[in-house]
Amino acid sequence: MGENKEVDNVCTAIERLKRENLEKGIEEGKILLVKTLLLNGLSTEEVKKYAAVTDQEIQRAKELS
Repeated sequence: MGENKEVDNVCTAIERLKRENLEKGIEEGKILLVKTLLLNGLSTEEVKKYAAVTDQEIQRAKELS
């Protein structure tokens, strides 16, 4: 019984890590997209419209540039 619980815990942890890494990758991709759009001369409003990002995400991308 205890071994099955350990396996379940490990599987749950792996799934959580996969989900977290996917979310992190998506966020990093958004930041890269925002930086690229800004570097190519798009306004903040255009970036928000085309990349579906918030002001906070744009600010974060600017800070990481």
